[in-house]
Amino acid sequence: FLFAHRAAMRFASRDSSAPRLAQLVPMGSRLLAGSAAAGSLALGWWWYRVTRAGVHEVAIPPDSALGQQVAASLGGSGGCASDAFACIVPLPRGVQLAALNERYMRAFFTSPLFRAERAILAAAGYPSTDAEIAVMRFDRPGTDRVAIFDLTSRSASSGLDEALYSWSPSGRTWFGVRDGPNAHSAELLCGSAILDVPAAPFSNAPLGEQLKGALAYSFWPLHRAYGQLLLAEARLRLPTGNSPPES
Repeated sequence: FLFAHRAAMRFASRDSSAPRLAQLVPMGSRLLAGSAAAGSLALGWWWYRVTRAGVHEVAIPPDSALGQQVAASLGGSGGCASDAFACIVPLPRGVQLAALNERYMRAFFTSPLFRAERAILAAAGYPSTDAEIAVMRFDRPGTDRVAIFDLTSRSASSGLDEALYSWSPSGRTWFGVRDGPNAHSAELLCGSAILDVPAAPFSNAPLGEQLKGALAYSFWPLHRAYGQLLLAEARLRLPTGNSPPES
């Protein structure tokens, strides 16, 4: 960067437009420095929130609704972009996993970060409000919906309460709450998947499938970071013992 800056300044000193170029070069340097500082702050904030909430990556439970669809996708087209993250929370006395999952999904969908996503989706014609989410129990597949996220299934098995949402023909978002490491805790789970994408390398797939695969796999690292932060924000908005939730 310093070499390029000095070279540009030398060129500016020989060019007839030197005064103007000499002003532009420092301005560009300041913009680059500002962008780098903003990126560092954003990364630091992401790390702080995710670490504070104790979010970590986990395997998608194979018997879960999402796990079964991911397995079917891998056995079909051969490819699938997926992830899952988890964190531990205290389980209030007398609260069942289903009730905690309802609180968890409400905290997730009304978190400040997801409100921003909902605002973008509302501008695209998919509105949703906090008032609607406040009274939603997330137990009516085919009816309950938040923006583009349609509840497709809600089920409970031994030690796991889960809800699966579809947001496109191949897009899935999944929430689960299962037993924690002790009787006074529970584990929040959040997973996502884009199903039926060709396995990489996909040079033999039709052009449309190649584009779908390229977009899914290139976008997924960013989505992983975003998913961890969304789970962290939801986790920090739930009450934890004597500590009040964040607003």
